[in-house]
Amino acid sequence: MVTNYAEKKSLEIRFKRKISEIPIDVIWTKVKQNFGESETLCKRIDTYKSILLNSSVHYDQRPKYRNEVKYAIDVVSKLKEKISKELK
Repeated sequence: MVTNYAEKKSLEIRFKRKISEIPIDVIWTKVKQNFGESETLCKRIDTYKSILLNSSVHYDQRPKYRNEVKYAIDVVSKLKEKISKELK
């Protein structure tokens, strides 16, 4: 979704032969810069990304992060809506 947005908006990202070789953080940084007024949405995405993708917080098997996952899904849905509007 983010990669597609970056491509359609022609964001400047250092070229790689395969797009899969470009770290998603590089693409995400460019997308955030292009969003401008959506700073709150971007901050929420960064927060949930750091919580949910940090392997050190998942040492315990109990479902402590159920709400965080739920909120993260909501934030990603809002991001998807924003990207859809911007690409129309």
